[in-house]
Amino acid sequence: MFVQAYLQMAESVIQAYSLPQPLHLFLKTFLKNNRQLGSRDRRYVRELVYGFYRLGPQPEMSVRDACLTGAFLSGRLPQLFFLKCGFNGFELSELDLLEKWKWIQTQQKMSWNLSHPYSEKITNAQYQTYLFSPKKIFIRIRNTRIKELLLRAEIEFKEETKNCISFAQHMDLEELGMPPEDYVVQDISSQQVQAFLNPKPAEKWWDCCAASGGKSLLLLDQKVPVHLTVSDIRPQILSNLRLRLKRYGFQIQESIELDLTADIPAKMNEQFDQIICDVPCSGSGTWSHSPEQFYFFDEKYLNNYVQRQALIIRNVWKALKPGGKLIYLTCSVLRAENEMQIAQFRHESECELEQQKELFYQPYGGDGMFIAVLRKPGQEVLI
Repeated sequence: MFVQAYLQMAESVIQAYSLPQPLHLFLKTFLKNNRQLGSRDRRYVRELVYGFYRLGPQPEMSVRDACLTGAFLSGRLPQLFFLKCGFNGFELSELDLLEKWKWIQTQQKMSWNLSHPYSEKITNAQYQTYLFSPKKIFIRIRNTRIKELLLRAEIEFKEETKNCISFAQHMDLEELGMPPEDYVVQDISSQQVQAFLNPKPAEKWWDCCAASGGKSLLLLDQKVPVHLTVSDIRPQILSNLRLRLKRYGFQIQESIELDLTADIPAKMNEQFDQIICDVPCSGSGTWSHSPEQFYFFDEKYLNNYVQRQALIIRNVWKALKPGGKLIYLTCSVLRAENEMQIAQFRHESECELEQQKELFYQPYGGDGMFIAVLRKPGQEVLI
């Protein structure tokens, strides 16, 4: 295909796409329906589309220029492509991202879609690098034999930590015959949460916004016998969660369908030693995978999330025993959902902040998260 055809096809995708359908699913269907496209053609169109959304709204740019600028910053298309497009600055395509970004700003009037402050240790340059840098696929190792099997199969991987390895591109390990119970596909930032989960035998734990169960699995994989309750507002999600944990050899003692923005049942008051509270959020720490969320980001969405988070924390706090801990989590890099949310709760409630931390693994090719551990006043029950 000629470069102009790639650009025209990318523009067609952008004009046809709208939320809430995930961009990657829409694009997959679109490309599948254009059977004349080869693997390189699909990759070029995909990079142009993703470049457009990673750049965020640029009212001073045409769709074509935004596609090219975003793809130029991402650095995944060859220099020759930009030369054939007549892109001014094609010879700079080998520079690092921040140098290219500085140069672009001298050529174009640019806007940035995030006016809200980041969490304390995250800079604008870091987040821009995160959005445009290649992402890796991470797995958490549950059985070390997986490394031996990968080596035998001559599959390249990188050891990031003792129990975490990464791949430069998508890898269907199950299709390659790797035992699915030996690993968990999980971003490196999420894997670090395990260090904050410190169970004691016979404790009662509640994963209150359990979703797919990634945090529950981090807890159970520590092999400490605890009583675990999981809840979510979506019954199908709970059903999938039970099946997923069963696949890894675990049975859930109790699963409950709950809307945590409403009062919890009175029978749950002061029932749990520790609560994992992975609240709904903007997802800004994962927007490199879903840049359409960054592009269409609106302040009213953030305000809605902040209000929901505040309600959830207040409600589940009632279920915590005196001396118990609440582990607050988001996959956000925005201060309003992180430090400010915790500061507001501490202002309204009597609690001790044991620690809080940004888990931003952009240099590793990973995502961003935030964690805070709050202790409820009172005597801890010794077991």
